[in-house]
Amino acid sequence: MRHKIITGIIILVVIIGIASSGGSSQSTSNSGSGTPTAQEQQSITYEKTDTKAMIEAFDNNQLAAEKQYKDKHVEITAQIKNISEDIVGTSFLSLEPVNAGDFYVGTTIKCSFKNSDDLLSVKNGGKVTLKGKVKEQSLGIITIDDCQIVE
Repeated sequence: MRHKIITGIIILVVIIGIASSGGSSQSTSNSGSGTPTAQEQQSITYEKTDTKAMIEAFDNNQLAAEKQYKDKHVEITAQIKNISEDIVGTSFLSLEPVNAGDFYVGTTIKCSFKNSDDLLSVKNGGKVTLKGKVKEQSLGIITIDDCQIVE
């Protein structure tokens, strides 16, 4: 019963976070199309980042963590908690640290994708390495935009 209540609360927080992020998954580029060009994508350097350490930084001090991570391009490895679309139709993965298990209840990562076809080969509970651009944390959800699956 307790697990169902906690799960219900987490789902509610995720829904509210998704609704509040709205169209924040839009990126800008010099080309005016909103999508980074192939040349811009090649020039981006993604910093390998420990997922658990990043989540702990946001849990300890959101302001300091946003100063450290916001608008940085990161590569993380995490466990897939949910695969879905938000209310505006943006495909996303909800992620948590690998091996979080049933004991972990806390901050999650919402990684948004431009193309839902990118998510057809992954499954809930699976481990994934991906890269994207960190935005902000809202209601316990760290948003990463322009995500791409590495492996």
